Amino acid sequence: MRFSFMFITLSVLFAGCDQRKSDDAAPAAPAAPAASAASAAAPASAAPAQSATPSAATLPARSTPEDLDVNPARDPRVRARARELNAIDVAEMRNLKVGDEVVVLVRADRGGGTIYGSGPYTLDSQIRKAVIHAGALKDRELGIVRVKVIRHDAEHPSVPANGIVPTAWGKYHQSYTIEPIPVP
Repeated sequence: MRFSFMFITLSVLFAGCDQRKSDDAAPAAPAAPAASAASAAAPASAAPAQSATPSAATLPARSTPEDLDVNPARDPRVRARARELNAIDVAEMRNLKVGDEVVVLVRADRGGGTIYGSGPYTLDSQIRKAVIHAGALKDRELGIVRVKVIRHDAEHPSVPANGIVPTAWGKYHQSYTIEPIPVP
């Protein structure tokens, strides 16, 4: 039993999951240099690095479907336009509330989760799939859409479109609409 406990403890330490233990044992580190562009794009919920150890500095940046170049001729132009429009990441949609209107950089994904309603969609619907249903993007296409969060007190019916069959839902306190933004 003692061997299995040590094995689990060592596995956790080597996997980098037990940062608190390594931080408690390490002396206080000097202030970290200014954040890079990759770390500035990290979600707000990510814990800041507690020490300047090499393992913390060499962690790879978070990878999302929007980071991939599926269409090398088009994707860099879409990303450049998204930066001009101050587009948010898909993950930031969880922070939206009724009345918000934002531009979102998204890669369409037919297998991208569940959507509720046929437009408007409940706020917890997966936008990567909803953009296909709405006809804003094709599967695997990177694009920019305008998302408006609204109060929709009616039912959210299931109306199949573009090969996607959404799940019907009743009234929901927050919903969103999708409008494509063309990229020249």
